[in-house]
Amino acid sequence: MATVTTIKKSKLVAQDIEWDAEGTNSTFPVLKSDGEFRTGSRVNSTHVPSSSTTRAKTRIGSGTPASSATDVDGHLQEVYDDLAKIGEPDGTILEVSSGTLQIAATSITSAKMAANSVDSDQYVDGSIDNAHINSSTKAIVGSGSGASGNNVIQAATIGVAEMGDNSIDSDQYVDGSIDNEHIANGTIKAAKFADAPTHYTFLAAEYSSSDASATLDFTTSGLQASDIIIGSVVSFGTGPNYVKTIAYQSATTIRVTVDTAQSSGSTTMHFIVMRAVTA
Repeated sequence: MATVTTIKKSKLVAQDIEWDAEGTNSTFPVLKSDGEFRTGSRVNSTHVPSSSTTRAKTRIGSGTPASSATDVDGHLQEVYDDLAKIGEPDGTILEVSSGTLQIAATSITSAKMAANSVDSDQYVDGSIDNAHINSSTKAIVGSGSGASGNNVIQAATIGVAEMGDNSIDSDQYVDGSIDNEHIANGTIKAAKFADAPTHYTFLAAEYSSSDASATLDFTTSGLQASDIIIGSVVSFGTGPNYVKTIAYQSATTIRVTVDTAQSSGSTTMHFIVMRAVTA
């Protein structure tokens, strides 16, 4: 055998390294220059020098580190496992239905949503219907089929507290939408009319009196001293009478005087009471 007199040292390349993939610190035989074999150890992460340490790696969903701050190989394995789990349904937030990945029912509650996280851009037409409106506050009922009672504002749903100033103007009214039923007594005054009359008919009625005197009192109610009273005789009792005056006597009495007293019978009058319009 020739004698080796000169040994040159070459660089180490990737093909010269046997990696300890199983992490068992296994060994293998290495041929020496003299033709003999020696035992060598495969390279693993414990042989890789590092000038810095990493923080302890905490697994997803766990508060306890699964690897120490120097276990580089353990870190890499856990990162791989975590990446592999991303997108896998957990049955709580994500689930698979008919082969499709979807958000699990009731998994997203208001507690999991930040303020203003959902705005109008996230809604499509028809995405919010009656079933999604709280029953204690919803004003629209029905299924939209157009049947009686559907898609109408419930009685007493919108009160004064729910309406801002000037929230309803003339554009919201159609002809006939406001009738007597929707106008409270005494709410419309003369000042609201473009051409307000000076008087209106307060009373129109027929009264009879069997009084045989020349002064006849007809009983009514609600009269005012400023009222204008107009009357006409329908029938006189026995006697050639004619009306001299018709005037306010009291809040409950219209007094009529005739030229002479009657001998018998009753007198029937038609009255119209005109009252001045007030603002």
